[in-house]
Amino acid sequence: MSTGLWISELERIWKGKRIRTFGCAYLLALLIDIGFLRLTGGIQIDLSPWFSVDALNLPIFIMKDMSFLLQLFVLPGLFVESLSDEIHSGAYRIYMLRSFDRYQHWLVKLLTQIVLIVSLIFGTTLVSLACGWLFFSHPQSTEVYLVPESIGYANVLWLTIQYDFLLVLTSIAVLVICSVFSILITRVSIVYACTILGLLGSYVIVSELRFLHDPFVSILRVLCGQGSMIFWVYLTGIVVICPTISFWIWSKRGM
Repeated sequence: MSTGLWISELERIWKGKRIRTFGCAYLLALLIDIGFLRLTGGIQIDLSPWFSVDALNLPIFIMKDMSFLLQLFVLPGLFVESLSDEIHSGAYRIYMLRSFDRYQHWLVKLLTQIVLIVSLIFGTTLVSLACGWLFFSHPQSTEVYLVPESIGYANVLWLTIQYDFLLVLTSIAVLVICSVFSILITRVSIVYACTILGLLGSYVIVSELRFLHDPFVSILRVLCGQGSMIFWVYLTGIVVICPTISFWIWSKRGM
């Protein structure tokens, strides 16, 4: 894979107006959510007991709302711009004129979106860690949803890192689903609507696919050893099948 092609795609993403708009809106929503947790002092999840929020568990609990916002609205909007808008507007034809294999163009597009996913998710954790230590209490141990006992800072940090990595994987599943819609449908607004409806509709059909639009509880259950097999079966199937379909259609279609 060419370094020049990779750098060119990254530059187009980070210099785009939509990434700045979505990025600023997402950061504002993150700060508002942190402020709300600071005012209320706690959180309740799926009829669970009330959990007090502190500097230790804030990076985990902030993801209840932010991972939902990311996977259902923010990331699909960014994916659609890169995968669908450039292709169907004709702008991507200019880049396709360069002497690279066709599959390389599509692969680089998907890989740069993964870089975007990682940046947003781990950026969220860094902001919440900073705000937690600045504005929340600092206990020796804390409680986390589905974890049966109080855990200390090192264990909470490790749980947060594991959560972020699994959230990256579930977001990649959203990306590859969006990649199929982006190639099949020419209207950008319809691609975005179909992606959102597809993520929500999949949960109505198969409840285990909740992680596609609301991953918080699903990921914590996996990390706590509850129902991890079915999670991995569906996640692996999506991450394998959808890119295969999108690459096949991409290789067959004309520009």
